[in-house]
Amino acid sequence: MTGFSADWLNLRELADQQARNSALLRYAAAFASTEVDAQSVVLDLGAGTGSTFRAFEHISPSLESPLTWRFVDNDRELLEEAARRGHEGRPIETYELDLNRVEDLPLGGVRLITASALFDLVSGPFVDRLIGAVNRAALDRPMGFYAALNYDGTTCWDPGHSLDQAVLGAFNDDQVTEKGFGPALGPGACDYIKQALEGVGYSVKLAA
Repeated sequence: MTGFSADWLNLRELADQQARNSALLRYAAAFASTEVDAQSVVLDLGAGTGSTFRAFEHISPSLESPLTWRFVDNDRELLEEAARRGHEGRPIETYELDLNRVEDLPLGGVRLITASALFDLVSGPFVDRLIGAVNRAALDRPMGFYAALNYDGTTCWDPGHSLDQAVLGAFNDDQVTEKGFGPALGPGACDYIKQALEGVGYSVKLAA
């Protein structure tokens, strides 16, 4: 997948934070805060500069301890930027890793997996491999999933324009092209992930 610059991620962060469903975010934060110990970890996939961490911190500052946040990304510069951001002593780990190497994901001690604006860019087989790895790692303790900011095909045009549908069609066509993980799920990502997780026993909550 082509990387994103820190400038671009910083530019979109406020809009992304406003687009997050606050109830779902609080639910994930509450799950992450239960049954934790000194080894408990939140694993953030495609972490970028750490915007998901900051979203959790904004909505639930008490989440700071004893959880460790483990940022995973294949861009060293973004991980360095994430590490430079102020975390006020909260334990942060960074892992430079191509997410295609699912078998190498650092899943030890993970209580919650997070990913923002990622799963509409990946393929069904990637999701299946990831959930398989997570399911195997979760045999000893339950592990949650928080996947936010995925495009589901819902659009609202205001004001309307005669070319709206043509633009939307071109956008949706691009959404399902190869992004580095096989043909992307695009607007079908939410339904696919829901079915895949429910297939291995997860209870899934969806929110817009």
